[in-house]
Amino acid sequence: MALRTSQLFSPFLIAVVLILVDFGPQPVISCPSRCLCFRTTVRCMHLNLETVPAVAPSTTILDLRFNKIKDLLPGSFRRLKNLNTLLLNNNHIRRIPRGAFEDLENLKYLYLYKNEIQSIDRQAFKGLVSLEQLYLHFNNIESLEPESFTHLPKLERLFLHNNRITHLVLGTFSHLQSMKRL
Repeated sequence: MALRTSQLFSPFLIAVVLILVDFGPQPVISCPSRCLCFRTTVRCMHLNLETVPAVAPSTTILDLRFNKIKDLLPGSFRRLKNLNTLLLNNNHIRRIPRGAFEDLENLKYLYLYKNEIQSIDRQAFKGLVSLEQLYLHFNNIESLEPESFTHLPKLERLFLHNNRITHLVLGTFSHLQSMKRL
């Protein structure tokens, strides 16, 4: 009888173990190497980083200032739905592609100043429905597409000084109803 009971439970136990392995706790992303982490803040400054490191989804402040990041890839910050502040200033970013900031619906502050940004894709800021402040000064931006800022209903402050903007299309900023400082 004992042999039959163990034979019956053996496939059952194997199935339970497989389910626990598949649906069990997901691995926790620890603090990236050489970064400083405290609660939901991740600071990775002056580390010569060339890519955006993986951080915990609970991160609210991500500080990547003073690195060597050149390219922002679409989805670079996917999964960071709690992110409130993103500091990318003083890097070597050349362009902002479509989807670079997707899933960041809670982002309020985006710092991109003192980079080498020349172009901003028309849909680069799509999905940033909570963004209040956008810092793009001290870059190499030559022109802005009228659609560049259409997806920013709460934008209050936009800093564009010290760029190479020579031409603006009429209406580029007309839809920014919350704008207080340009």
